[in-house]
Amino acid sequence: MKRYFKTLMFAFALMPLVGRTDQLAWIPRADVEKVVKSIQEQIRQRQGEPYYMVSYCSLCDQIPVEVWEVKDVVTVAIPDTDYFQMHVFGRRVLRSAEAIREGKYQEPVLYEAVAPDDDNWFLQGVDLAYFYMLSGDGAFRCVGKVFQLECDVSVEQINIPQDAFSKAEEKPKTPTKHRKPSAHRAHLI
Repeated sequence: MKRYFKTLMFAFALMPLVGRTDQLAWIPRADVEKVVKSIQEQIRQRQGEPYYMVSYCSLCDQIPVEVWEVKDVVTVAIPDTDYFQMHVFGRRVLRSAEAIREGKYQEPVLYEAVAPDDDNWFLQGVDLAYFYMLSGDGAFRCVGKVFQLECDVSVEQINIPQDAFSKAEEKPKTPTKHRKPSAHRAHLI
């Protein structure tokens, strides 16, 4: 009985940590569709010019900031649940030169182009608390906050220096050091 109680207490102690990492990954359909519709409209308005979004888990430790070129976003049903998720069809074009420690994000951040062998197009589900969309002033803002979805983030806005985007066009000739992604950012498909 004592062992059972200790295990139960340990599980309760971990619950806040689990809740912090996947906040807006699986959410109601209406919320996902509102976000998807808005981003699809922004992509259309670019009229073929690249549309960029930022992926960064501000509550995770040792995670790089990534800039993705996004071609489309879609709503995907999560099997055996009443939840949905936004999936992004895109590719990584920039990554912060260093991984960022939890609570230590500070601008300016130095970015480097993603190596050619790591820039393949993918379809990946995202957590809207840790995905940032371009705003009218040129900054990238947390999608969850923009759409007033309840989430806890330590970084609500990310500014990517304009000269960093020129690096995305000038791909390095040799692969850069690969960083192991965290478990919560595993590919869903």
